[in-house]
Amino acid sequence: MHASTLTCTRITDIGFGRIQAVFSAEIAPRAGQFFLLQTAPSDTTALLHRETVYPFAITPAGFTLEFQPGNIPATLVPNATFDALGPFGHPYQFAARQPRILLIADQNPAPLFALADAAIAQRGEVMLLLGQPYPVRTLRPEIEVQIGHLPKLFSQTQTWADAVFTTTEQTFPQAKRLFSGSLPCGIGACHACYVRTPQGAVLACKKGPWLAVAPD
Repeated sequence: MHASTLTCTRITDIGFGRIQAVFSAEIAPRAGQFFLLQTAPSDTTALLHRETVYPFAITPAGFTLEFQPGNIPATLVPNATFDALGPFGHPYQFAARQPRILLIADQNPAPLFALADAAIAQRGEVMLLLGQPYPVRTLRPEIEVQIGHLPKLFSQTQTWADAVFTTTEQTFPQAKRLFSGSLPCGIGACHACYVRTPQGAVLACKKGPWLAVAPD
């Protein structure tokens, strides 16, 4: 288990109540991985106050995190430091050399952004389907955005994509879904993220957090 200190170097209010914060980091994650960030004061039970966060805009020196309304740490200010564990999870690699990826989100698109960055780095194409308004002006210009009824948008675009990823609870054929349950330890010790997939039962913190959805 890797413990590290993250230092906030810049904060941007992007609108819609959302904040993006840039952090310097001792260990750079890879696309699809996550950290467990301590957001509570150090005199509390730290393990009960770790938030699962998904970095994007990753560089060797650090990365960006996005915080939604009602989930912004009270201590988030420039130069603030946070204890973190990670990175955890299985880094995602695209099978296609120049992948065409379809990203689907309703309330929380931020975990998808690292996948978009990775696909663009491979000269791929990215389309983002949104079910709710979002400050799209903050997104990379290479990302094509459509906003509306997600099942309808998906039916119009699914044959275009080499890979599909979603942060929603809706089921989209062939999509990999972000695990939405608790990831308390990140190393599989607690078995809290035991989940059923078409390939059998796995621990989401080890094989995920992007997993194929098992049929009901």
